[in-house]
Amino acid sequence: MLPVPHPTEATIPVSHEALLDPRAFPRPADHVETLETHISRLYFVGDRVYKVKKPVDLGFLDFRALDDRRHYCEEELRLNRRLSPDVYLGVLPIVAVGDGAVRVGGDGEPLDWCVEMRRLPADRMLDRLLAAGEIDNELCRGLATLLARFHGGAATGEGVDEHGSFAAVSANTLDNFAHCRAFAGRVFPARAFDRLEAWTAARLDELRDLIEARVRAGHVREGHGDLHAGNVCVLRGVDGHPSFRVYDCIEFTPRFRCADVACDLAFLLMDLDLRRYRGFSGWLEHAYVEAAGDRELRALLPFYKAYRAMVRAKVAALRSAQCEGGLREACEAEALRYFLLATSYALPPVLVLCCGLPGSGKSSAAGEVAAPFEARVLESDRVRKRQHGLAPGERSGSGVGEGIYVASASDATYAELLALATESLDEHRSVVVDAGLRTRDRRRPFLALGRARRVPTVLVWLDPPERVVLERLAARERRGGSVSEAGPEVWHALRAGFEPPEAGEGALCVADHGVAAPLALATRVVDELCAALLPAPLRTSSRTPGRPGGSRC
Repeated sequence: MLPVPHPTEATIPVSHEALLDPRAFPRPADHVETLETHISRLYFVGDRVYKVKKPVDLGFLDFRALDDRRHYCEEELRLNRRLSPDVYLGVLPIVAVGDGAVRVGGDGEPLDWCVEMRRLPADRMLDRLLAAGEIDNELCRGLATLLARFHGGAATGEGVDEHGSFAAVSANTLDNFAHCRAFAGRVFPARAFDRLEAWTAARLDELRDLIEARVRAGHVREGHGDLHAGNVCVLRGVDGHPSFRVYDCIEFTPRFRCADVACDLAFLLMDLDLRRYRGFSGWLEHAYVEAAGDRELRALLPFYKAYRAMVRAKVAALRSAQCEGGLREACEAEALRYFLLATSYALPPVLVLCCGLPGSGKSSAAGEVAAPFEARVLESDRVRKRQHGLAPGERSGSGVGEGIYVASASDATYAELLALATESLDEHRSVVVDAGLRTRDRRRPFLALGRARRVPTVLVWLDPPERVVLERLAARERRGGSVSEAGPEVWHALRAGFEPPEAGEGALCVADHGVAAPLALATRVVDELCAALLPAPLRTSSRTPGRPGGSRC
């Protein structure tokens, strides 16, 4: 298990407070902004950034010694100048100037060292652009071409190849689970954690020959190692085309930056998947394959994506151990979402049916369940409105069983939901159906579809207390603009006819009779799927992998 760092003032050579004084830095500025990661502190001063490494030992890195921190500052400079030569400016000492004050770049005995960088515009970071929806095929192609060129010219051979060997890949991927095990059962669901670890070990055995063959073919390179959207800046070139600065590569060990180029690329593809840009992830993959002429790497990408997602899960979990309160909860939620994404690469396409009465929270649950799979969400209320020529938030004025809610209209809505679900499953895309599905007859065609397409099917039944539901429905009516027209009177009219899911329907089931958060429900869905479909750990007995199992309705 990794030690969790809790540096104290006695172990920090230069206090954080001393570096909050703008006079400590070589260029004039009015104030200092800061950002902290689990291994560094960054100080933003005018048009410069100064990065100081924490004196911590995390097992996979050790920055406790001053000489080591200087060495890794110099390594950071050397490595990052490959992709951002005009960003990484130098390594500077931090020295004492009396009365507790310090000076960056001054004369005297160094108390510590830092990397000086040119400050890049925050609004041009790829993660910000993605959040704003500012991404297109040209951007993906330009980035893919840059990365293919970078990998093609990166170091390979002795000192590099051994880090891409089967033994090294096996150690990295399985050690990652060992480092995360302390968080299993608290941040990550323990059962799914064990199953994903077992799947990783099984896939390693299946990919052994390909991994070794790619070492011999020269596909292991000294790459970036931390290639995600937050480490890519998209500037506007003089020709109007995007100009990229890729920075903050792994400097503290060649073990994590020297790898098959498929492993390096998988980090960025995984990050796009997490941000729900799987279409652009696929386009970036296609453009890279064309630029590099390396079609073989596609066979490795799901495995390496799962590994990279677990790396990010580990980092977020470690950060959570250094935080308290709301920040700790946010880090734990981030770690969990990366973990759920990792499982999605191990699982096949799935069909999830979110059922329940109005106000039960189906739509919120459906969105969170869909996220790791980037499943298509089919919402009955939207389909119904579209069929009748209404905008999503437009009111029809229909009562229970009237207008757009007559039996024939509901039959047409469910027929359309079934057709859309069939279309997506035939395209090997996961589907989440958000509908009342209040009777066995309504659920039966969807369950039959799952069986016919041999797709794992999960019924998520949401059944919160009456008080909670009525409060939600009343609040929704006051807000207005909801796609659903169901209010408290509709809930009262429909509840007597609801038929709870039961064992004979033949699907995995997640039932919540409380007010579980959507992320918690998504975690339970993934946990059931992992238990049913992924290999069991060797140390425990389980059902046969690949056959349905787990709790049933």
